[in-house]
Amino acid sequence: MAKGNRSFVPLYATNFFGVLNDNFLKTLASFAVIGWISDKNLQGVYMGATAAALVLPFVLLSPLADRLTVVFSKCAVVRLAKLAELPIVVLAIAGLYCQSAGVVIASVCIMGAQSALYSPAKYALVRDIGGFGRISTGMGGMEGIAFLGVLAGTIAASFAVDRCAPWVQWAGLVVFAVGGLIASLTVKAEEEKNRAVHAINPLRYMARAHRMAKGYPRLNA
Repeated sequence: MAKGNRSFVPLYATNFFGVLNDNFLKTLASFAVIGWISDKNLQGVYMGATAAALVLPFVLLSPLADRLTVVFSKCAVVRLAKLAELPIVVLAIAGLYCQSAGVVIASVCIMGAQSALYSPAKYALVRDIGGFGRISTGMGGMEGIAFLGVLAGTIAASFAVDRCAPWVQWAGLVVFAVGGLIASLTVKAEEEKNRAVHAINPLRYMARAHRMAKGYPRLNA
């Protein structure tokens, strides 16, 4: 199949399962931690820590993740990340089973790191799959799928906490991880080498990105 005529569906599915599981785990962890902590003041602290555990790795690891797309195949980065998701959910399940807030929050943080490290690769694959002429279509689809995954993961976890036994909730984590891994194995792309090498220091990386953004007419830097 010629470059630019490949389907985005496998990449969309990989993105959906990844975002879905991130938010499913975060929401499960938040409800679980609240149930384990009786102190009302500490409940807010642990809730904030759980939310930060998923987001903070994106701030700190995005420059390193960008470097991975230069050194390794983007498809390989995505597939290895999805494979790594399986032991992460096993750790999360162990923490939920043992009612260990520390282990559960740590698993959310590791899940955030895993997602952060393959995020640039999955978005860069849009061009490699669809070509330059379909970048807007591919990116729009990726964004739409991501928001759908956030919504679905949050609602599914909220429903599961109220209506399902713990083993069903844990099974959901495994099923979503396996679904993402299977979807990643079907992604086909004619990859172009990314030759740009950026700093892996997050502060320098953000400063450079801001300077680059200022160079684009009509873009809000």
